[in-house]
Amino acid sequence: MNEAGESEPSEVNAGSNSIKMLDIPRTITKPNSYAKDATGFTLAWTRLGIDDTVKVYCGADSEEPTQLAVDSWSTTQLSQTRRVNFVPGTRKYSCYIRACNDCGCSNASETEVVTLTDVPEAPQVVVYKPTACSIRCDW
Repeated sequence: MNEAGESEPSEVNAGSNSIKMLDIPRTITKPNSYAKDATGFTLAWTRLGIDDTVKVYCGADSEEPTQLAVDSWSTTQLSQTRRVNFVPGTRKYSCYIRACNDCGCSNASETEVVTLTDVPEAPQVVVYKPTACSIRCDW
């Protein structure tokens, strides 16, 4: 990489033969979320290569995303998924991924934002006409 962050051919002398190598920056696509319910959502992504490992980062609300332990994911060749459970009171999650192999890690992918619009706020309860035997509650 040159000072501008661009790839440049480099020359390596192996015995009497010259070998030219080109470092191609790794890129990874944005993860996608699906299966959102009252307890969490599933994050899905595609690895660049079979030998890649993926680091998953998520942050709740305005927190900086931190790396999640990915000890239980499902995988099919290059596609992988990870379930993320909601923390009570959280309204939004921001998640991104990085692909890594023996040569290093990719830059962060675009961020997937999951907003919890389908989780209702607690209702305001109003009690009317309490008696010794009954009350009326509205919400």
